[in-house]
Amino acid sequence: MGQPEFSTNTYKELAPPPYCAAGPVRNHYYHQERNEASLTTSDIELLHEDGLSSEQISKEAAEVEAALQWIPPPPSYDTVARSSVMRLRKPVAIPRVDVGSFLNPQALPFIRAYSTVLASHDVQQFDFLAFIDNIAVAQAGPAYLQALELAGMGMGFAPEPATMAAGMALQTAASIGGRVVAAVRTKLFLEKSNERYFHPRGLKVSIRKDKELAAMVGFPQDGSARVLAPIDSKAGQITIRDRRMAALAGYIAPLETRVPASNSAAAQRNVVDKIGAWQQQRMASGKEKKQMKMASSLAVKEERVERLRMHGYEDKNGTGIDYDEYLEGASDSDSSMDSLEEDLAKVEQKIHNINLKAQSELEAKGMGKAHRVEEKRQKDLKKVEHDKRKIMRDMHKKMGRACKKGRERRGKNDKKVGKMEYIVIESLY
Repeated sequence: MGQPEFSTNTYKELAPPPYCAAGPVRNHYYHQERNEASLTTSDIELLHEDGLSSEQISKEAAEVEAALQWIPPPPSYDTVARSSVMRLRKPVAIPRVDVGSFLNPQALPFIRAYSTVLASHDVQQFDFLAFIDNIAVAQAGPAYLQALELAGMGMGFAPEPATMAAGMALQTAASIGGRVVAAVRTKLFLEKSNERYFHPRGLKVSIRKDKELAAMVGFPQDGSARVLAPIDSKAGQITIRDRRMAALAGYIAPLETRVPASNSAAAQRNVVDKIGAWQQQRMASGKEKKQMKMASSLAVKEERVERLRMHGYEDKNGTGIDYDEYLEGASDSDSSMDSLEEDLAKVEQKIHNINLKAQSELEAKGMGKAHRVEEKRQKDLKKVEHDKRKIMRDMHKKMGRACKKGRERRGKNDKKVGKMEYIVIESLY
């Protein structure tokens, strides 16, 4: 039986926090004016620094308020008191669907997942999934700016230089504007989610880069631990995301990814932002299809590895072939390797037939002819085994080239890990 994911101390003398109702539970946030007035002075100053006008700030504040409708009434006093003295032993980390691009790391949503350790802080699965769904919409950015970006991209294919230049300018402006708005919405959404939901439950939520998460949980960053777990289709370790999560498994709380389907993340949004959310989910769906293709490709390569092991190939401690590197760099449709495998299978069948024939002759002629039968067997085997060694050398060369490519790809993948982002839930105190 594992240890509980929290520790407790006495809380009899704690006074009720200001956000905890003493009488019947009532969420006062649902009974206040939802506009710029719900922002603090520091919020407004911060948003002005991002280049937004007062009108834009009011609009984005209203959008964020709509995204906070999932928050239930405040927890009871007992829950708040208990949560204030309980700590998560390990933080909860929810990764994005895939590694984001350098220009737009927020292009993809976070995976829909839940950790049962949150239940002890009165963070229920339904509420937590609603939080993930709504932050995805906040980060999608306005659809009208995405439409302008696509329009600019289309103008970029025009033959006239002036139209092409105008299209590039429009595309750049819309892209930057979309990222600014998405960043503002995300900043406000996280701040208000903490204030109204996570803080009263003794938790805090943030978005962190992989390096920040690694430092937080104490994951070795001196090269003594592999950044990515080995490729393993049976364990679901195929993508960079899954392999990184496997490497972090001992440092973060376990996740449940088999959760109910989304209940319309943009249900409380206007039509324009629903389109933006749909576009983001479509990108995520495209990534999932790509991952399924990767899984199919990996299965082909893993089958080849098993066949090579049957032919006598060992791991890097034997022949010098690192199968992890080979899986990283090998092609799943290598016709020349397929041909060599076929040749090897034919040669091994010949060896089997020679041995079988010698055994039959020995049984028929008796032990008196054993010396002559063995001489003939060795003579027949000599040529066939020469062919086998040549095939094995050719296979070894090809595998060596694949391993070299795998080492190069591993280095690139390790760098991609640095672009990963996570929703991180940790103890407030």
